[in-house]
Amino acid sequence: MDKFNAMSIGEKVIVVAGALLLIASFLPWYRVSAFGFTASAHGWEAPNAIWSILAVFVGLAMAGAVVLKTFTDVQLPADIGGQSWGRVYLGGGVLAVLLVVIKFIAENSNLSYGFYVGLLATLGLAAGGALMYRDEGGILPGMGGSSGPLGGGGSPGGTGGSAPPPAPPPASPPPSAPPGQ
Repeated sequence: MDKFNAMSIGEKVIVVAGALLLIASFLPWYRVSAFGFTASAHGWEAPNAIWSILAVFVGLAMAGAVVLKTFTDVQLPADIGGQSWGRVYLGGGVLAVLLVVIKFIAENSNLSYGFYVGLLATLGLAAGGALMYRDEGGILPGMGGSSGPLGGGGSPGGTGGSAPPPAPPPASPPPSAPPGQ
């Protein structure tokens, strides 16, 4: 439990959201009722199952990487293809959301509660990735650096930069008295 408590908020969000997405994938995403009969399909079944399956795999990969780094002696590389882990987690979370949105666009009739739980879980993955990206110094619109009233640097909703404003230009010398006075 100490290792879990030592994790950053972003890491905790990713692990919980990844587990929730896996559980949600077995809940009914679609439900049809007619003539007293009900049929349902979970995230691993048609229609367009590939999109939810890929989202689940992305979530499992993200949560798995955090768990490996935190709870085992496995040494993960410092970055992935020149990209920081925070950026990779942010990209993975956004990808998972996009995959579920594509599934929604492809078939949005007869949605059931499993779809909404899955969508919330992917939004959690993206939020966890954004928190990790911010924690490592990345700047996102509306989420600044590491200090400030909303946990981000700068003003709420600002760019979050921590550089001081530029110095004003030097004052011009006072006008000299006209000749002959």
